Amino acid sequence: MKSVERIGWQDFTGDLYCLSQLLFDKKIDVILAVSLGGFSVAQHLAYNLSKHKSHIPVEVVSVCHYFQGKRLPEPKLLGITRTVFEKENVLIVDDVYETGKTINLVCKIITAKHIDVAVLYNKNKRGAKICYVHNYPKDCWLQLPWEK
Repeated sequence: MKSVERIGWQDFTGDLYCLSQLLFDKKIDVILAVSLGGFSVAQHLAYNLSKHKSHIPVEVVSVCHYFQGKRLPEPKLLGITRTVFEKENVLIVDDVYETGKTINLVCKIITAKHIDVAVLYNKNKRGAKICYVHNYPKDCWLQLPWEK
């Protein structure tokens, strides 16, 4: 049975602030949120980083992991906003990095000169070079504040 780590709102917002500090010196033309988990992360990062830089736009890529209640063997790309392809420095954000399949799928379609990846919570000890705030065991279920 998987262990459960409950992350409250205070910890979540604190982690978002920490992530924005880790990314402070990065050149970012656009933040690409992986839906659904990346929405709240992207919003907070754009707000915190735009206080010290010019406005950073947020775009969205939609990725599906389930169909008719069953987990798909591989994530499927459902859509992406087109303006992200006009940018040179893209920051891809999500809430949790677990298998790397979602991030790898998104990275394959982005044509930017420079791509960075940031997540709040990393559950994968190997794989892509990502910026994150906390490591968790792969078998740990992260219960985010809105899931309570």
